[in-house]
This record gives sequence, C-alpha cells and structure tokens, in this order.
Amino acid sequence: MDFMRSGLFMPLLRSCVRKPAPVRIYPVKLLYNICMRPSEIQEIAETVKASAPCRMLVFGLGNDSSFWNMLNRGGDTLFLEDSAIWRDRITSIDPGLEVCLVKYGTYLGQWRDLLDRPRDLEMDLPSKVTENRWDIILVDAPQGYRAQNPGRMKSIFAASLLRRSDSSVFIHDCNRTVETVYSDSFLGEEFTLVGRLRHYRSNSHIDAGMRNDPFAAPEDGA
Repeated sequence: MDFMRSGLFMPLLRSCVRKPAPVRIYPVKLLYNICMRPSEIQEIAETVKASAPCRMLVFGLGNDSSFWNMLNRGGDTLFLEDSAIWRDRITSIDPGLEVCLVKYGTYLGQWRDLLDRPRDLEMDLPSKVTENRWDIILVDAPQGYRAQNPGRMKSIFAASLLRRSDSSVFIHDCNRTVETVYSDSFLGEEFTLVGRLRHYRSNSHIDAGMRNDPFAAPEDGA
C-alpha cells in the first residue's frame, strides 16, 4: 500500500508536525520510508517549527517533502529536483508541493577538480531561487553515492551563496567525503553535528571572502 497516497496515516503525520518528538518521528519515518535518522529529522523539524512561517529551500524531493512543507505552514517551501520522473511521482501524491527542475551536469568523480574551480560550480537557478532570501536551506540531493551520480558539489556551493547571516543550513550525509570536504570548504567549520547531518547557523565564513557571487541574496530594502 502507498501510505502517502492512501492518507490513512495523515493524522500521524499531522501529530508529528505539531510536536516533532522522537516517539512521533520514528513511526512517521517507517511508514513514509524516510531515509534520515529520527535524530536528524528532529533537528531539522525543530528548527523549521521555531522559524515558521519562513522561506525554506530544499535540494531534493522525496518521501519527506510533505512533512517539511507541512512544518512550514504559511511559509514558502521550494524544492529543487533534477529528475522529472521523480518530480512527477512525488507531486502526484502531493500536488501542493512547489518544485523547480534543475540540472547539475556533473558526476561524482569530478569533485577534486571542481573544488579548485568554484566558478564551474555555479548553477543555473530560477529567479525565484536567486532573488529571495532563505531562512532555512536543506541539502539532501542530488544523489552522491555512486561514481556516475552528480554528487552534491554544486548544491552545497549554491547553499553557501544563497544563505544569509542568520540562516540555518543543513547538509545531510556528511559521513561521506564529498559532503564533508565541500561543507568544510564553502560553509566553514562551525556547525552542530547530529548523526550524519551538519547544521550551520553562521554565515561568517562566506561573508569574509565570497560575497561577490552570482547567487548573493538581495539585502533588506534592495
């Protein structure tokens, strides 16, 4: 049975949205086949709840997308996805999700070379992404576990440029080399680690030397 489509467990999801405690998160994780660990989900959920309604940008569309969207009720939640097939599948279950298709044009094996060529990491993003200020950014895509996958080099770089001084940025799968190295290089060394998830709260690393960039969010009043 497709639990998401059936709606039978929507009350459970709503209960988790109201209070994202471990006792509610764990069954939601199992029923909706969410890959993140309960502690990682809780770290993000509590941050979104404390900030909502806000602007939330998510790299990646998945079984957890409805949950993030519901948490940020009244805010703007935008998902960036590189697979049209996956977009169509998830939005057929939840048509209320706002999704933009993006292209990465990379593969995982390029990560060492691209690390020294940040201009080659720039993404062609819609204006609704680049012209807005994002309170929360979650990087959980694209795929980065096989050599032929795009890897998360560009999405992490974009997150570093789209955030502002008081944004929260989450990078998932930081047990892997690329996520770790690129986060260290473009987001800095000050973060909270929860499982495989890094939570960045400070923008000082980027403010110090990378503000002349194509993704810089507009200043207040601009």
